[in-house]
Amino acid sequence: MEESQNVRNMDDLRVKIEEFASPDIFSQADAYLYSIAQRKWSLDQHIAILKELNIIDFSHSINRSAEDINISFITQGRGSIDDKEKIESYRLESNMNFDEFLFNAVSILDSLAHLVFALYPMEQQKSDRIYLRESFIRSLKEKYPKKKIAETLEQLLTKDWYEQLNYYRDVATHERVIETQIVTTKSAINILLPDNPRSTPLTYNDERKLTLFIENVNKGIDLLLTNAFNSIKDDLDNFRRIPLPIG
Repeated sequence: MEESQNVRNMDDLRVKIEEFASPDIFSQADAYLYSIAQRKWSLDQHIAILKELNIIDFSHSINRSAEDINISFITQGRGSIDDKEKIESYRLESNMNFDEFLFNAVSILDSLAHLVFALYPMEQQKSDRIYLRESFIRSLKEKYPKKKIAETLEQLLTKDWYEQLNYYRDVATHERVIETQIVTTKSAINILLPDNPRSTPLTYNDERKLTLFIENVNKGIDLLLTNAFNSIKDDLDNFRRIPLPIG
């Protein structure tokens, strides 16, 4: 789904919430919608940077092709001091933007969880411990089994991109940098994510390309936001009150 469609969906949802919510609840919901929009914009910026990163720009000659770069000094740090410094600069730039990608992607999910919590309150949940994880979704489904938003978020638990995103983000935030491997072919240079970022030594047998990973996560988030916004609007049309009734 194109970003412009999600912007329209968000605007429509904002109008719908304002129609049925008290000023206090609307203010909360509006803040979460703004956070989603800001984080999505930031996410798109880091995706663009990661896609445009070119190791050639960090090497001696701007005219060197991918096939001219020796895989040994890329993956093992061999070669001249200058080569190693250029490659390390490339690694640092890639790691920094991937960290920011993970942060913003999960922040979008968590802001969505806070938005849902504002409209579908659950007493057992503390407002400062709301994350779009399985426990939150299960609690929502238990308390609001007939609401479309509960069904929409429950489907999220079956998505590979959602599981992988949370896994990489948890490791990157609480444990260690996600160490990538740089590999070359005759036509391209690829950055690979580790099969298991917690393992020692790291392996890259799945050949999980960073660019494909971020594209899949971004598409998943776009579709999630579209479906979640539409589900909330449908629930509001059906019940015409906020907070929405239990059941």
